Amino acid sequence: MSHSSPSSSSAALPAISHDFAKQIEEGRSPVGISHDEERDTFDEKFELKSPTALKSRSSTFAAATTRSSISAVQKALSWGTSVGAAVKPNTSSSKAEVKVNKLEDYPLGYPRVSYLLNSDDSFMMYRRFGQLHSRLLLHKQDQLREMEEELLALDKRDDKLEDTQIYLKCRSEDDERDPPKRGRSRKELLEQIEKTLMEYGSVLTQANQLQGLNRPTDRDHASVSHYFHNEQPLMEQDRDWLYRKEDLVTIREGREHAWLDAAVEGFLRWYPCRPIKYLFCSEETRAKTSNSTIHYFSRSRISFVVTLLITILILVLLVVPIWVLFYLTVTLRTGVADTVCIGVLLVCTLVFSCVLSLFTRAKRHEILAAAAG
Repeated sequence: MSHSSPSSSSAALPAISHDFAKQIEEGRSPVGISHDEERDTFDEKFELKSPTALKSRSSTFAAATTRSSISAVQKALSWGTSVGAAVKPNTSSSKAEVKVNKLEDYPLGYPRVSYLLNSDDSFMMYRRFGQLHSRLLLHKQDQLREMEEELLALDKRDDKLEDTQIYLKCRSEDDERDPPKRGRSRKELLEQIEKTLMEYGSVLTQANQLQGLNRPTDRDHASVSHYFHNEQPLMEQDRDWLYRKEDLVTIREGREHAWLDAAVEGFLRWYPCRPIKYLFCSEETRAKTSNSTIHYFSRSRISFVVTLLITILILVLLVVPIWVLFYLTVTLRTGVADTVCIGVLLVCTLVFSCVLSLFTRAKRHEILAAAAG
């Protein structure tokens, strides 16, 4: 058996290392083959036994492994780049087209009213029919009461005789017994109870969910009423639901409606001048209608203004008391300064609590925790 020279082995090794790197680039990494096993494979194939050959073999193997690792990393980076790719416009002026339906495109009547109520969160108000829910609940409740009494009478009748007591202790025996000459069996009664009870629970749950919805604000209700009064889109009996204000609910979602939000929206509606329309009406909202009495404001821009006002108010409530306390402690005597400082703290705490209750929808325990902090 002849020994290969170092030069011949060096010439043969690049081909093997190239195949090794190619496997990694193609995603076919030699799983399960360690570096030591790879070296043993080279030794068995080329019989590198001399120190010079071993040194040449080690350097060449390291270079091949490095090249294959770099290639694998480059491939991984290319995969990661393609995942987050986005399509850029051909020109800088190109913009995604947004189609907005217009109120006047719908015929006057239910089509236009349905668009109006869906065009803004403030207009989404409907009846919850609380009285009908209550009537159905009372009806189902009394039906269940009658069936409950009937079931109890059947149980007591079977309990009187020793021969029929087995029907109270074994369900299968009770189901297989002969049907009674009058009335219905316990199985039929229980099936009817189950059906009525499920209906009762469904109506009860639905009534609870509708009762939990918010009521429309006076300003939102007045806006829809003004439209109905001006345009007369429905007949008198068809628009009667709008005037049952105590039975109306709104399905408005998103940010909780607070006093400050209502104040900003009211200001915008009372003073719809051109600068306000430009600042608080987007292109989409302006395209919703050509009616001069209807104004659609961007909800996100109103929320931004409200958040900005609350932030400024919080900064004032934090900075002003600190400055006042510092000024009092420097200018006044010690005893008088302590008394005045306590008064300032009480007043600032009261103002802070009032801001939370008026400008937000914070609950009572949340206001108490914020004031105590």
